[in-house]
Amino acid sequence: MVPDWMINISDLMQSSLPILSLGAYVPQWVKLIKTKSSASIAIYSWVLWVVSSGFASFYAVVRYYHEGHGLPLVWSRVSNLFFVLVTLWLIILYRVQPSHTLHQHA
Repeated sequence: MVPDWMINISDLMQSSLPILSLGAYVPQWVKLIKTKSSASIAIYSWVLWVVSSGFASFYAVVRYYHEGHGLPLVWSRVSNLFFVLVTLWLIILYRVQPSHTLHQHA
C-alpha cells in the first residue's frame, strides 16, 4: 500500500503541472502575438495534441467520477487541453493567407 505522504506529494506534483506548462506555452503565445505569424508551425500537430489532450481529459474525468478521487489529474489534464486549444486558436488566427486572397480584398 502506498503511504499517504507519497499520495500527497504526487497530488501536489500533478497539480503543479499546469503552472509548469505555462512556462512553455506563454513564450509561444507571446511570439505568435508579436509576430502575428504561425506559418512555421505545423497546425496538424496541434490538432492531434488537441485530440490527445481531449482524450486524456475525458479519461481523467471518467476516472474521477468512477473512483471518487484524482482531482489533481483532472485539473492538470483539463488545463492542458485549454492551453493546447489557446495555442491552436492563435495558430489559426495568425495563419498567413495566400497572397491571391489578400489582393482580392485590397
